[in-house]
Amino acid sequence: MGVMYDYFAAPSDAAAAATIDLAGGPGGPLSQLPMPFRDLVAKYGFEGARRFLKSTVRVSDAGIPALFTKGFDPVADLGAVYALLTGAGPEVLDKLGDVVVAERDGGERLVLSISAEVSDSLACSTPGDLQSAAAEWVEAESPYRQVDVEGISGLLEQLAELARMARARGDGLYCWVCL
Repeated sequence: MGVMYDYFAAPSDAAAAATIDLAGGPGGPLSQLPMPFRDLVAKYGFEGARRFLKSTVRVSDAGIPALFTKGFDPVADLGAVYALLTGAGPEVLDKLGDVVVAERDGGERLVLSISAEVSDSLACSTPGDLQSAAAEWVEAESPYRQVDVEGISGLLEQLAELARMARARGDGLYCWVCL
């Protein structure tokens, strides 16, 4: 199944921690596809059907702006993107460590606070910055896993949108993790 991540905005660590037990995470249960995936492919073709699977920022029924994704870790992956966006070295990344604000089941569910520096780097980035970071990140990850630039670029654009929403609301950026 893989690790599930809900990146989300919350006004405080306490409010973020309160999401630890929400069914499906802060974004809520994933909405169902409008029809079985094979029917989507038959109707729209494979590429057309893929748009139904793309992660997008949405406001959950609980009023929480959130972005669901699988396989994009807030520490290793988002930290690497931060380094690409800012030119930061490994010594800076160690200081930006995400803080655990809630934990359940021996760490199988976590809520992490994303540092203001990382959130600000996303919020202030341009589409060109994000595309360049995505291309460099994909190249660095290619020996370890198969990812495409378009998908990562789209995910980074959505994360930047979420960071901008959080900033506009005066919220922090967080990540709910479920193994």
